[in-house]
Amino acid sequence: MHFIHSMDKKLNVLILPFNIASMPSITVKALKERGHNAVGLIIQNDIKQSADGLIVYNHTQTIISRVWTYLRWYLQFIRLLFWADVIHWCGGFSSGLLKACGPVIKLLKKPAVVEFLGSDIRNPEIEFINNPYYKQVFNQGYEYAYESKSNSISTQLDFKKYGFKSIALPGMKQYIDNTIFSHTYELMQRIDCTAFDVKIPVRDLTKPLIVHSPSAPICKGTQHVLAAIERLKNEFAFEFILIQNMPHQEAKRHIQSCDLFIDQLIIGSYGMATMEALASGKPVICYLKPSVTKYELPLDCPIINANPDTLETVLRQLLINTKQLSVVGNESRNYALKYHDINQALPQLIEVYNKAIATKNN
Repeated sequence: MHFIHSMDKKLNVLILPFNIASMPSITVKALKERGHNAVGLIIQNDIKQSADGLIVYNHTQTIISRVWTYLRWYLQFIRLLFWADVIHWCGGFSSGLLKACGPVIKLLKKPAVVEFLGSDIRNPEIEFINNPYYKQVFNQGYEYAYESKSNSISTQLDFKKYGFKSIALPGMKQYIDNTIFSHTYELMQRIDCTAFDVKIPVRDLTKPLIVHSPSAPICKGTQHVLAAIERLKNEFAFEFILIQNMPHQEAKRHIQSCDLFIDQLIIGSYGMATMEALASGKPVICYLKPSVTKYELPLDCPIINANPDTLETVLRQLLINTKQLSVVGNESRNYALKYHDINQALPQLIEVYNKAIATKNN
């Protein structure tokens, strides 16, 4: 039996349009469990993302398939728009979809929020100032080289024009232009911690298993990971697995079986891969730039900070003292439960929905 908290009015929530980092899937499921009505209406789900509880319209690469799929999606969107109390746009990519949906959302005066997640508004000019690693790779095959100051600003302006309120996850606030959005809601990323088997690394590890999962190898700094592993393998006993192009469930199994997870070493903040490892009780190595750790993350964040210059040294220390992996693994799970678990994060999101509805109605 599910109880609605007294502060919660039962809401109809429509989440659009892409299943970035499985966030819509996780959010829809949790909203329903809390007694709300929620629909995730998604175009083209990636195999690396969980599609639980979503209405997904996939298309092939043919023009006819794409046009037909988008048309069906749009008709479903119009139908659900009348039903929805609030629109939640996940990932602020200023696509043709926004140009098609935004005017109708504005016309019907629907409360709407946009949750900025990463490449949608990352501004290289800001990043170049305090992130040398990003600057090094930006013109060297970086997978998201469409990131630009003009894209970031035009995306924000488009959402503002259609009446959206802005939500920023850790690492995103720095890119939001205060002259466009005078107020931005700050939330932590959401994950369902109950969906992960917790396996804290044992204290007396003799051969730790290290896993690295590069969805985008240049952005993740994979060459630095492989180089460090290559140099250390003659000194220490460990196993190493590189996860690439795997379905979400399979990748998740590898993360849950490892003793140390290496995420990205370039972009300066963390995302869903790190959160899944934290929720599984794994120590995580990830590059967090100083401004993000100082201003946007909780003080008790247990992520082991390393960059391309320090990774080998950090790995060596952990392989010398493998007991540390167990200690940090415990801290990781506790941190995930405290800040990222959907049950902790959802009340704040519902509060944002209610504020967006209240300001629209005034």
